[in-house]
Amino acid sequence: MLWFLVACDTPDSAEETAAELDPRVVLGESRACESSDDSPTYTESGASWGLLDGESEADRHEESPSLAIADIDGNGFDDVLVLQQLGQSYFYANDGTQFLATKLTGSGPGTSALFIDLNGDGALELLVGGLVPYVSWDLDKAPTFLTGVPAIDDHAPLPLHDFAPGDVDGDGGVDFYAPIARDQQGGVDYNDVLVSFPGGEAAVDAVAVPWDVGVRHGFDATWFDADGDGDQDVYVANDFGSIMGASTLLRNDSGLLVDAADACLCSLLSNSKGVEVGDVNRDGLPDLYVAGNPQNTLLTQLGDGTFVDVTAATGAGAVESPVTGWGANLVDYDNDGWLDLLSAQGDRWNTGNENERVDVSPRLLRQVDGTFADVGEDVGVTGSGSFRAAASLDFNLDGVEDFLVTSLEEAPLFFLSDGCTAASWVEVTAPRGSRVQVDTAGGTQTAWVRGDEGYLSNGPPRVHFGLGEAEGVSAMRVLLPTGETIATGPFEGRRRVDVVTE
Repeated sequence: MLWFLVACDTPDSAEETAAELDPRVVLGESRACESSDDSPTYTESGASWGLLDGESEADRHEESPSLAIADIDGNGFDDVLVLQQLGQSYFYANDGTQFLATKLTGSGPGTSALFIDLNGDGALELLVGGLVPYVSWDLDKAPTFLTGVPAIDDHAPLPLHDFAPGDVDGDGGVDFYAPIARDQQGGVDYNDVLVSFPGGEAAVDAVAVPWDVGVRHGFDATWFDADGDGDQDVYVANDFGSIMGASTLLRNDSGLLVDAADACLCSLLSNSKGVEVGDVNRDGLPDLYVAGNPQNTLLTQLGDGTFVDVTAATGAGAVESPVTGWGANLVDYDNDGWLDLLSAQGDRWNTGNENERVDVSPRLLRQVDGTFADVGEDVGVTGSGSFRAAASLDFNLDGVEDFLVTSLEEAPLFFLSDGCTAASWVEVTAPRGSRVQVDTAGGTQTAWVRGDEGYLSNGPPRVHFGLGEAEGVSAMRVLLPTGETIATGPFEGRRRVDVVTE
């Protein structure tokens, strides 16, 4: 239930001073925590919640499976699409206690998926990269793949690992950065593209991305305002960096994407798979967490716009040799107000090559005093496999982020929190491309609303703040992609907040 708060005659709490709330800010109901812990523990609940193995084929490609997450039926709980590149894909409806599985039928193979409202009518469409790049979604029927507009694959018939939604020109529409994997066999090279949907039809801009960057081996991308100039820039994670070209930042210069490698000092020659953005050290500047091999890399931004590699100094590497980091999330799992790290690791094994499979566990690294330590075994985030995509979301609405991690051949692992935390929290849904800042008694926190969850994982445009010892938010500022700022507060925590601009 969503409701507006009104001011009372005797304002004794943050709830009762809500007259200052902007009417475009809708407060969800505050949720009590009856039995709280300082640090949550987790139980792997995939089987009990109904997650299936996807009826995998033996010849599984290493890029699958991927995640697309959204509240499709409007019941408040996030539903999940697990998209297999070769095996059976499933849509899981979440009722808060279990996932109800439905097979996706039709011509369904794909390498990435995203639920998003393309035409602004309030209904979600399903965008799929692979053999079927655009799909309609009908809630009145069983989910099925329907061939739509094959514009992207007509341009570049190579694996499309990610749809990164943004707004490069600031017109309020959705522009996707589509990183395209380079042909490793020496065939024709294809540039990364920008895709928009004017009038509901896909339009591909094949020249917007600088050629020397766009023809690298693209795996993931994410939009955020890297330089604080009000428009969205994009960081592209490229595999085989030392051979095919580095991962790097493309700066948005009045709608023109420019390679910012020399200015940001943030290029990486590693084998990069995915990229996440967050304010790890709480200085208000966006930091980058890039998953890959030989390690995951944490880059923190300095005041002059350059980045510095603090992986070794902070212990954020989190990759066991000889495997690779794939999906990785910046997540405040214990709600103490500081971002922690979840790493989905896996080897490069697939049937047909000569490599022997190596199974490892996901890694959960807690941040304390600026350094990270593995707490996975202590809190129940354990398992063995070759993992790919990772998502950190509150699937059961207890205020603690849960973890969903896909496996190359087995069913996904689902780490569900065993209880709520003593520390309060706030989750904010806002237009993609927004920057959200919350002020509490413990200081200011900053997050960038994107919706992508790293490699092969996309979710709702929502950010989660742990409030630590603070019970509520004294002020919240949301800088919209249009340049307008919505300032509001105060309000108590333990709730979701929706910023409604239309």
